[in-house]
Amino acid sequence: MISSLRIHINEIGADGVAVRVDLESSWFGTHLGDAEVGLSKGDDAAAVVAARLSRSGRDVVVCGTIKADVHVPCARCLCDAEVRIDAKLSLLLEPASRSRLNRASG
Repeated sequence: MISSLRIHINEIGADGVAVRVDLESSWFGTHLGDAEVGLSKGDDAAAVVAARLSRSGRDVVVCGTIKADVHVPCARCLCDAEVRIDAKLSLLLEPASRSRLNRASG
């Protein structure tokens, strides 16, 4: 299971870095427990994040996809509803300033 994924910005070369993460059912409980979202129970249920990280100056651009078979509570009857997620992921990550880091740790 992946508890965290850390890639140092200096490890991202000119061609970028391809990343694939298979999420296990325990990840959903840890990170989305309050939302009552879980990995579907079928044998072929999966949750995969596939992305490419690239640098843009000091920033990191993340582009990829999230594919997952999950169950969520139905808003009408509160029984589990099976949902297939197939979504694009796009993030721009920028370094935190030293003052923000100091406030967060202090």
